[in-house]
Amino acid sequence: MPQDETIVFIHGIGSAPIALIRIIAAARIRGYRVLAWKYPSRRKSGEAHAADLARYLARRVKNPGTKVHFITHSLGGHILSLYLSNGNTVSVGRVVMIAPPLGGSEVVDYGIAWPLFGKFFGPVIHELKTREPHCRNVHPEVAVIAGSRSRWPWSLLFREANDGKVSVTSTQNIASKEHLVLPFSHTELNFRKAVVDKSLQFIETGSMNTK
Repeated sequence: MPQDETIVFIHGIGSAPIALIRIIAAARIRGYRVLAWKYPSRRKSGEAHAADLARYLARRVKNPGTKVHFITHSLGGHILSLYLSNGNTVSVGRVVMIAPPLGGSEVVDYGIAWPLFGKFFGPVIHELKTREPHCRNVHPEVAVIAGSRSRWPWSLLFREANDGKVSVTSTQNIASKEHLVLPFSHTELNFRKAVVDKSLQFIETGSMNTK
């Protein structure tokens, strides 16, 4: 069993930890201490959420020797990237970001023109408009899993491979040790065995590649 190792799970916008339940359950079976952070994703900016994350970790991780890993989905990756950029408050181990919209989303570009869209998703949604590619280096042990299949009509807003909400290119706006593209949609990714296995394999070994 992992000793002094915790995995923190961070869900996406308008969601909750239940969206990551399959990976959470698998992590618990493998002996990890699990922290599933629930936060009001539509009420604050990304920086405010990152500050809240730092306070949450300060409360929940008391032992400075604890190695803290992260598995995020969607907006969770954006918030974690801000937290890591601002300086770590815990001993960060490995990070897996699933479908992180680090380069923004074409769906947001379209939707933001409608007032109700912005009101529904809150202040953080304005941070998810598409922007120029920029590969940020926030941590040396980062793996990214992107989806390339969409089950929604708004995938027509994209000009390239996407999961229905985030393009594959958007997930590359971070310096990652490994980047994997799988044929699943945005929400579906969290529940697929391949994603569960690859995520925990990276946390355990530092690689998603099959040995």
